Parts: sequence; structure tokens; C-alpha cells
Amino acid sequence: MPKVSLGLPVYNGENFVAQAIDAALAQTYTDFELIICDNTSTDRTEEICRAAADRDARVRYVRNERNLGAAPNFNLAFELSCGTYFKWLAHDDLIGPRYVEGCVNLLEARPEAAACHSLIEIIDEDGQFVSTYDYEDAVFDHPDPVRRYVNAVSERHFCFSVFCLTRRAVLERSNLIGSYIGSDRNLIAQIVLQGPLLQMPEVQFFSRDHGGRSVRALELRERGQWFDSARPDAGRRYFGRLVTEHARILFMQDLTWSQRLRGLAWMAGWAGKRMPRLVREIVARPPAG
Repeated sequence: MPKVSLGLPVYNGENFVAQAIDAALAQTYTDFELIICDNTSTDRTEEICRAAADRDARVRYVRNERNLGAAPNFNLAFELSCGTYFKWLAHDDLIGPRYVEGCVNLLEARPEAAACHSLIEIIDEDGQFVSTYDYEDAVFDHPDPVRRYVNAVSERHFCFSVFCLTRRAVLERSNLIGSYIGSDRNLIAQIVLQGPLLQMPEVQFFSRDHGGRSVRALELRERGQWFDSARPDAGRRYFGRLVTEHARILFMQDLTWSQRLRGLAWMAGWAGKRMPRLVREIVARPPAG
């Protein structure tokens, strides 16, 4: 049984998926499995992924019978895995060859830590450097779980840490990716409530910015259907749902009542500053049809 599982959910990813697979297979740490969950792609994704599985026994290709939406497909990749550590891969991002080895080494040295990620750079569709990304640098490696939670819920960062290497036991105590907008941010908060999220002091994660990524191609409320194809209403009143979920997870993890109350007090202030957004969602009528 491999120690590390990499899960690659994909839909119509022929443009970049071969590069993502090659980057995963080029890891210096070799004791891993790569599970590809294809959400019924209609382009060359299936051909590319099956060819990878044919040439490397560590690759397992699974094609869904229907498009489940992003969240269920992400979660399926985890459910099919067996490693002590787990990491999601995006079909359009890249990891450097030392990513897995560096993260595993840090997690083995810090048993209290929940997860690990590396320094991050933004690349363009051609793989060329665009910028250094530092909004999530070391903000989740703090001894106080409430401070880590606050930093996770904050809207300043882009949620790249959802692609961290995480202990399996930590994800098993979470809700995984929920079928609502912002559930990736909520999952990061669930992870860091259980322990620090370490940072490898080396750029080994490359986030690709291009016109086809969901945050650019879809309007905000259209992303609800993208998250879960069975939940066409997932994009409605999303902010109220997010506030509720952020508060609820404080009662899911092993915190003291003092820590929970501190977290709730911060959440109340955070949501209060955004009350006009909540009011607009409450009074808005659902779209016709």
C-alpha cells in the first residue's frame, strides 16, 4: 500500500492534464499512487490519462458514468485512495519534483502538524513565471488554532492551500469539499483547526492562471453548478451558507470552549461587517425557473 496518494479530478483537461501527470510522476519520492477521476470528459482527456495508466502502474484512471460536478469528483478521488497522506492535484497546476518528498519529511518531523504545502508561484498558460504568491506564506503554522482558523477564513488569500499534502486522518475528520461556493476555504479552516499547516521553504507548487480556470470562466453564482451538478441552487445565497459552515466547524474539532467562543466572536464580527451582503441574499427572490 503506497504511503502517499495523489488525487487528480479532471473534466475536459486535454490542454494541461498531460503536464500535470508528468510532473506528478517525476517526483523524487516514489512511494505513491495517482488516482485520476475523469468527470466524463468529451475531449482527449480520457485518451491522455489511459495512456499514462498504461505506462506507469502507479496511475489509476477512473471515468465517472456522469459529470458529478467538481466537489463530488474531488471527494471521490480521496475516497478511492489509501495512502497515509493525501494531496489533490489540479489538472492545470504543476508540482516540482521535490514537492512530495519535502512535505513528507516535514510532516514526519512534526507529528502535531496536520498538513504541508510549499512556496507558490503563479505561471501562465505557457508555464512561464508571472508572479510570486505569498498571501498564504506561514499564516497557518501558528501554535494557536483560532489564529490559524481566522487566517483561513479571511478573504485575502486564494485558497491554494487546499492542494496541500494532508494526513489522511485529518481529512477523515473533515467534511471534505462541500457542494457550495467557498467550501475549499472552509476545508482549509477544518484542516488548520486540527493542527498547523507547514510550509516547505522552496517553490514546488505552480498555480496556472489562464482564461479557462473556473474563477475566470464562470460568474460567481454559476460556480454553484460547477461545484455540484446535482445542486443547481448551490450558487444561491452562498454567503449565508458559508458563514454558517465557518461557525459550525468550530464544534467539529477538538477545541476548548474558550477557543470556540473566541472563534465565534471573531466570526460574528467578520459576518457583521458583511451584513449588507447577507441581507441582500435573504430578501432576494430565486431566479425564475
